[in-house]
Amino acid sequence: MNLKWKISEDRDGLRVWFRVEGYEQPQSIRFRRGTPKHDIEARVEDRIKKLKLITQSATEPTKRGFVADVDRYLKLAGVQRLPTIKERTRHMQRFAAHFGSRDRLSVTKQELEALLGEWQREEEWAAGTFNKHLSALKHFYNALDDPEGRLPNPARKITQQEEPEPTPRAIPYETIHAIFDAMGRRDIVSPPVDAQIRHLYDRGLTRTAIAKRVGYSKETVGKVLRRPPLAEQEQSLAQIRLRVIAFTGLRHGQVAKLRPEHYDRAGRRVWVTGTKKTNSFWKPLDDLGIEALDQLAAADAWGEFARKSLHRAWRTALDRLGLPLTLRPYDLRHSYLTAAYLASGDLLAVKAISGHRQLRTVERYTLAGVDPKAVETVAKMAERMQRKPQMSPEAVTGAKRQKLTLVVSNRREAS
Repeated sequence: MNLKWKISEDRDGLRVWFRVEGYEQPQSIRFRRGTPKHDIEARVEDRIKKLKLITQSATEPTKRGFVADVDRYLKLAGVQRLPTIKERTRHMQRFAAHFGSRDRLSVTKQELEALLGEWQREEEWAAGTFNKHLSALKHFYNALDDPEGRLPNPARKITQQEEPEPTPRAIPYETIHAIFDAMGRRDIVSPPVDAQIRHLYDRGLTRTAIAKRVGYSKETVGKVLRRPPLAEQEQSLAQIRLRVIAFTGLRHGQVAKLRPEHYDRAGRRVWVTGTKKTNSFWKPLDDLGIEALDQLAAADAWGEFARKSLHRAWRTALDRLGLPLTLRPYDLRHSYLTAAYLASGDLLAVKAISGHRQLRTVERYTLAGVDPKAVETVAKMAERMQRKPQMSPEAVTGAKRQKLTLVVSNRREAS
């Protein structure tokens, strides 16, 4: 979507103005100063979509059949809470556009299978994309009027495609430390302006005079001076939780289940609650892991948290460093387990600290790094495969004479 907006500043932050088709007056959203461009774009795009849906619902005729069922499905509370609601909406609206006003119970398994196969061939879907569309369709049929699965569900008997195990994506720890350094509490003003305000205040200027110099309101200058300098600010809760993931290798959900009684600092270990793929176990900690959990305890950040806050802080840091936004906070767990494998070369040791039930799952981490045993083997092979030093022309001539003399002497003895 090609978005166009205008930004105006006031004492409370930024206000973004934009127009929506069907509305005479321009719309606006307020943001804090320093909000990244991609956050503004996403918020404006969401607001435009919502306003367009409101106007469409007021002008469109009453929907029927598959289209009406999809609309009803997407408004269910359980569906709205799905973390993949945007993706699920796109999938189901595509089915609705194809089947139109047909009754959903009249659609057969053969039709759905042929449709999915056709889309897969045309758009070159991977197995994961096929399975996502199929899962959305199955849930659609079950969630409407048939939670117990008694009515015909044509998607139920379609077999999911086998997906290859994804390769873990390991981020070098030098890069991880740089990301954490670039991450912090949202600044009221930029770091140079923050330093300028404090410098002028130390020279004895009043807040009103400083505000005129830097171009901000008197209230904003007061907020800056009431907070510690940027270099001395405490770490944000999002950064603290991300450090726990990076230096203990826990999942997001496992960090959310941590409680004070789970942290045994004296024993240098933490109790990890299991998931569908992992067991519950006591995990040993190194110095960095203990430091990360000490920060979590000092901030009293135990318990549930919103993952959006982690992703927002993470993406802001990536944007500041110019790193690709495809990197995910979950890659911190991959980085930890890959580092453990590279340090030990022992898959059983990695399995013990990750809590995975199956060794096959742990074997994926060999794809993200080079096997230490393979490195050692190649180094030994290199010693044997090194070129021999070349002989000088004089040495070559002498060796040929010696070989010729040896041949002549052997012939004389034979005769």
